[in-house]
Amino acid sequence: PPVEGDFPTTLPYSNLWAHTVNTNGNYEITLNNTWGVIDSKLAVYLDGELTEVLATNFTAGNKGSAKNTVLASKYPSNKDLKFVYRVTYVRDEKTNDKVVVYYKSTTGTIEVATPDGGVKYCKYPEWSPEIEYGSPTNKIVFYQGFHFKHTGWATKGDSPKLNGDWSPWTKLSVAEESSIACPGNHLMDSAGTKPNAHLEPMNISEVEGLGSPMEKMHITYTPEWGKWGGRKYTPKITPWNKISHMQYAFVDVIPDYTGKFFTDKDDISHLTQSARDAVNGAGSLNVSPNVFDPGAAFSAYGGTNAFMTEYNEMCKKYPYVKPIASLGGWSRSAFFRDAAQPNKIDHFVKRCIDFIREFNFAGVDIDWEFPCSRRDADLVDNKNDLGTPRAADDEEVLFTNLMKALRGALDKAGQEDGKYYFLSCAIVSGKTHIQKSGIGVWHPTCDFISYMTYDVHGAFDPISNHQSYLFQNTSEPLAETNPQDNAMSIKDLIDYVTKTYGVPANKLTVGAPFYSRGWSGIFMPSSGWPTNMPGLYVRTTIDPSASETKGCSAPGTMDGGRGAGVLPLHHLNKLIKGENVSVRTLDMNGPANPHAGTILKGSDFQYYYDEAAQAPYLYNQTAGIFYTFEDERSVETKCQWIVDNNLAGLISWDIAMDDYGIDMHSSEATSAYPTLYQAEHLLTSVIFDKFKANSLRLNYLNKIARR
Repeated sequence: PPVEGDFPTTLPYSNLWAHTVNTNGNYEITLNNTWGVIDSKLAVYLDGELTEVLATNFTAGNKGSAKNTVLASKYPSNKDLKFVYRVTYVRDEKTNDKVVVYYKSTTGTIEVATPDGGVKYCKYPEWSPEIEYGSPTNKIVFYQGFHFKHTGWATKGDSPKLNGDWSPWTKLSVAEESSIACPGNHLMDSAGTKPNAHLEPMNISEVEGLGSPMEKMHITYTPEWGKWGGRKYTPKITPWNKISHMQYAFVDVIPDYTGKFFTDKDDISHLTQSARDAVNGAGSLNVSPNVFDPGAAFSAYGGTNAFMTEYNEMCKKYPYVKPIASLGGWSRSAFFRDAAQPNKIDHFVKRCIDFIREFNFAGVDIDWEFPCSRRDADLVDNKNDLGTPRAADDEEVLFTNLMKALRGALDKAGQEDGKYYFLSCAIVSGKTHIQKSGIGVWHPTCDFISYMTYDVHGAFDPISNHQSYLFQNTSEPLAETNPQDNAMSIKDLIDYVTKTYGVPANKLTVGAPFYSRGWSGIFMPSSGWPTNMPGLYVRTTIDPSASETKGCSAPGTMDGGRGAGVLPLHHLNKLIKGENVSVRTLDMNGPANPHAGTILKGSDFQYYYDEAAQAPYLYNQTAGIFYTFEDERSVETKCQWIVDNNLAGLISWDIAMDDYGIDMHSSEATSAYPTLYQAEHLLTSVIFDKFKANSLRLNYLNKIARR
């Protein structure tokens, strides 16, 4: 029998969807993105009435998805059948504030009511004097006890009239009013306790505090340094209603001299001192993740910790978006090998657990770049870069031990806290690294594994190429462009990892860059050109100060001291539209942009799309400048491939470089900051449209139709 209080007796409100398929005599009901829930059950409704409550089953090895299977013959075929998941999220750990969300199966209509399934509301809203209704639409509104239909041109303040005077609104007849079946008496709800029973039907893309209808994951990073320089990007600008996981970039991994939560990320004195100590082998340092102060007041333009405070605020408003603490990153991976040593690993893991509990993270992402890969610090590009100067092949074992220790500690903490903490990692997509990473051993510890399928090629290579590509172009001269057999297309990467190491495809995400990489000195050769696409696979003129294995960088508005041709999507789109882009030094406190002062003229660039690789690029043949990037077409194709091949989803770097409609160097980037909250992001919106539940449903139905 149904458990009292778990579900309402009649079908609850839901504009969110689970996915139900009738196959082989069974109903299969699936709900993705359930990480961190504290409670979940499945109910069956026949003709709108509660019939049965079932325990929720989770997919093996992955509590991020719920899946139930029931016999189709168990329920009468002549009744309206709906399955409903009831999920409880914690909005605020400290106050134990919770939100209950219902996810209905994809069949049938969606009723209008409150999110908790209790009070019924009329689906038509009150007339508002702040809305420009404009041309007649027959839209129905409620005003002074009656419903009116929009039948004439209405400007702001044009209200319905009750005295017979002409108005753009026509009062509904008694019969029409009766057909609406508005609950209550318009002044009280059906329970007789709450004034105003008129609400707009909820739209999940606009409502805070409800669940995400995405069936695949879109995991993105929000970079803490995005608030600096000309961008002024902070979490409130992010469209949280269109992502599933938000990774905080980055939590430093540093030696811990005090054992206390006090160190600020922007104070690098401990890092530089630790780097000297580590090189000299001085002392036996404990290693812990760095910690931020969440109590600092939010300021739009300043305050070292303002970013973290705002991040916490948005996490509470969107409890279905999973906040992830990403540890390490490109410039902060030097001390992972210390953290994973046998005499330090317990201390480090405990600090990680303390950290995610303190700041209400849903899990940990290890961004060790990269185990077994030695790299000197690049102080030209970033004076605070630590590199990985002590990396060695023993890090395959160290990394494996670290992932196992974290998985065990997270499971134990989850049992104690009544929730599920998850573990992920972001790793490079090169074959050599994959072979050294030990993925065949540690992949069961992860809820998902993110392959950074961007920066595959760049000005660190001597030949122009795509930085992220879905398929291998057979025209590519691999002996020259990929002499170490390390770069792979996304398809080849997934085939290699799944077939060689047995990693399930539904545990893997692949990457999309929201920025470019670029070369200069790309001039068409008179002969020996391997493809009919201008500028692609062309050897750059060699930088006199570099070796023959490196190309020349193109100008980039996001470049530091070492040029890389990094343009955010907004600037790339300006070039595509024929507009100009001025290259400046973005962060006045950082290294000078080597191309500062350059004016890129959009009229000089031609857009190309490589159909074989499914990747776009821009090429200025006269100046020899080449940019490789991701656009709407390529990311949509990539998302569809992810859906068709049952991958977990997509990871993007980074949300601050998606096109949110402003020039980062203009006055808009500062003066208009408050108006940019929840701004539209071009590629994020494309990903959301491909991954949201009803899109996947249509894909499934189209496949069935083609069969």
